[in-house]
Formats: sequence, C-alpha cells, structure tokens
Amino acid sequence: MSYWDTSALAKLYVQEADSLAFETHAANAPNISVSETGRLELRAVLRGARQRVH
Repeated sequence: MSYWDTSALAKLYVQEADSLAFETHAANAPNISVSETGRLELRAVLRGARQRVH
C-alpha cells in the first residue's frame, strides 16, 4: 500500500511534466491510500485548474 498526498494525486488529473510516471505507478499499485483532507484539497486543485482553462 502506498500513501499519496494531494500533489501526487493531482498529477493524475492535471497534466504536469511527470504525470506519465505517476500514471504508470498508479496503474501498478495494488492499493493507494489518501487522507480525507487530501480529497478535499484535490477538489480545490481541480476547481482551480478548471477555472484556468475556462
């Protein structure tokens, strides 16, 4: 099991230079744990990314 913080999770949803490496790791990880705070923070990151696009 691996624990991912918000910055690691965001790489799966917001394209960054090392996103592909994180996607590969996530695809091969049997379990990924995330804190409840991380879920809330990720929502804010995605909301901000969506606003920058529109």
